Amino acid sequence: MQECDLIIIDDVFYVEPTRAELQVFYRAVTFLNETRSIIFITNRELSAWIDAAEDKHLCQTLLDRITANCQIVHLTDK
Repeated sequence: MQECDLIIIDDVFYVEPTRAELQVFYRAVTFLNETRSIIFITNRELSAWIDAAEDKHLCQTLLDRITANCQIVHLTDK
């Protein structure tokens, strides 16, 4: 992944992560977000990520970090 300019992560929070999984995901995203472009694909609203996470504070911190300098594209089937 360190050689890629763009990382695409699909089905984010499709399955509710454990605290340990969320910590690993947070560390990876924090590292990659500094030097790479990342596309997150999810069927859940971002607000629902917090409800799905065991560690709500860490999840909110993750959301704050990835949405700080981002562009959100919301696609619908309409």
